[in-house]
Amino acid sequence: MKKKVLIAIPERLLDQLDLLAEFRSQTRSELIREACRIHLENSQAFTPSRPAISLIHPTLLKEEAVAN
Repeated sequence: MKKKVLIAIPERLLDQLDLLAEFRSQTRSELIREACRIHLENSQAFTPSRPAISLIHPTLLKEEAVAN
């Protein structure tokens, strides 16, 4: 299930996102989702693993990739 969120982004950064999204033939939302997913994957690589706690379940990353 997808949920909408409202975030504040500086205008200059938003302009850059829009240009990149257009260049890659993606929507702004697709680009931001991809950036968040990559950031979370990279963050987990540097976080000590804790069996009971995870930022995001690996299957959710795969499902999101398939959905795009």
